[in-house]
Amino acid sequence: MNIDVTKIVQEKIDSIAKEGLIEKAITETFEKTILKAVTDSLDSYNLRKTIEEKVATEVNSVVDELDFHSYNSFMCEKMMQIINQTCKEDLCEKIEKKFKDIFLCQTTEIKLSDIYKKFGKIACQKVDESEKWDRCDEGWHYKLQESDYGWLDCELDYEDHGHSYRSDCAISFVLHRNIGDKSKGWISSVYLDGVDVNKTLSFRYLNEVEIMLIQAVMNRIPIIIDITEDDVDNSWDIDH
Repeated sequence: MNIDVTKIVQEKIDSIAKEGLIEKAITETFEKTILKAVTDSLDSYNLRKTIEEKVATEVNSVVDELDFHSYNSFMCEKMMQIINQTCKEDLCEKIEKKFKDIFLCQTTEIKLSDIYKKFGKIACQKVDESEKWDRCDEGWHYKLQESDYGWLDCELDYEDHGHSYRSDCAISFVLHRNIGDKSKGWISSVYLDGVDVNKTLSFRYLNEVEIMLIQAVMNRIPIIIDITEDDVDNSWDIDH
């Protein structure tokens, strides 16, 4: 039996060409190659980074125009609806007052010097006279230092023990300077007795400075940076 391999191969090639299978295979291969190239390009780190930066810029411009006070009013209204359905009347009144004090404040800006001055008065009222005399040279603890990252680390405490972490302080907060105007800034986080108020908002008694700082971080109130660490007077209200 004679098998003409050349004839068989030629007939098969002619058949494939006649049916357009070669053109189809070329087209499909090109489609896959092009689509993969486009997909890989769109999935590249540089492109994702460019898109993320563009989206962030657009979103930030919209957020800057938002009326946070209107949002806070809505939030308070919804929160009070839930509280009124679950709590006793006297407790509802206390919680409602606390929410309004914090979220519906009319303050347009806060001076950094006022925060330290007000805390100084509170510290003088809170600390016993005998302790003031024992600590007359050191005064109450404070910190107002620029970090390695550019923001200001701020601390306030009645005692002058070691303060290695934010949790060591009665009050600590982080103040960022504005990019365009370094004399103004905004508070990104506040810690009261080591508790981050952005995560846990306590309904315990809050003094004037604590309320002021919570209002500042919740409503992003502008802070006027009008002092440095050397300007702070942390002395007690005693003559010595």
